[in-house]
Amino acid sequence: MNDFKQKFSRKLKAKLKKTQEEYNETKCIFEIACLDFSNAIGDFREKNKLDCPFGDNEKDKKKEDAVNEEVFSEPEVKDLYKKIVISTHPDKLLNVSKKDKDEKTQLFRKASKAKGCSNLNALAEVAVELKIDLEKLTFEQLETIEQEINKKEKETDDMRKSIAWVWYYSNQQKRLGIIKSVFNNDGRGGKE
Repeated sequence: MNDFKQKFSRKLKAKLKKTQEEYNETKCIFEIACLDFSNAIGDFREKNKLDCPFGDNEKDKKKEDAVNEEVFSEPEVKDLYKKIVISTHPDKLLNVSKKDKDEKTQLFRKASKAKGCSNLNALAEVAVELKIDLEKLTFEQLETIEQEINKKEKETDDMRKSIAWVWYYSNQQKRLGIIKSVFNNDGRGGKE
């Protein structure tokens, strides 16, 4: 393997782990912020007898597969999956503590789900957690992982820029101003 590919692979492993941790933390806070913001909007709406500012229909989210099924038939990805299965399959974990067995079983499930969804990025996350090398993947596969990392970083950034996030981290006065702006900007904020 050439020196550039080795460096790229190591860089991706570090970036993948950091990005996943940051994404998980942000998503957890974001979900709480959205719930609290939604409840605050509902309370304000009821108290002031206003129409719902969000309309009746929720938009469907499109799910994009990160990688098509063909990637999982490539020998490098098959080999990576096999290494993960060997170290995490419940039948191979007979002489380990219950805690280790539970953790590895969760990783096995995550890898199986990644394979089922043809998600190379999720498979790479499991490999990084198990300290399994990504260097045998092709440069194109590594680039695919990098693109998915970049998407996840953008999602994390978008969550942190959302109105719910800003509201969640604001003081009471600013929160009220944000809620009022939601009702004033949509044209439906009149009394019932």
